[in-house]
Amino acid sequence: QLNSRQLAAELNAALILGRNRPAFWSVMNMYDKPTRLRAWDTYFKDVAQNPGHPDWAQLDDFVNSSETLPVTTFEAVAAISRNHYAAARYGILFRLRFFS
Repeated sequence: QLNSRQLAAELNAALILGRNRPAFWSVMNMYDKPTRLRAWDTYFKDVAQNPGHPDWAQLDDFVNSSETLPVTTFEAVAAISRNHYAAARYGILFRLRFFS
């Protein structure tokens, strides 16, 4: 697990890499789960304090896309991510969505 200084450095690096796209995706694509969860908290503190933050458009699209899904959908997605075989299957089936 990363300490606060290491987390800040990783988040900053992700934000630098994500300059051409919303920082939302930079945090979303962090590999280390504890780091990613802490980065989400840092990310939303920053975004929430700035009504004009450019990531609001991406967040709005994300929330709107999930508007008609039942809440249990998110439990299913989390369960897929915890199962290596299921996650690998979707990684293979939808690889072009992530690597194009």
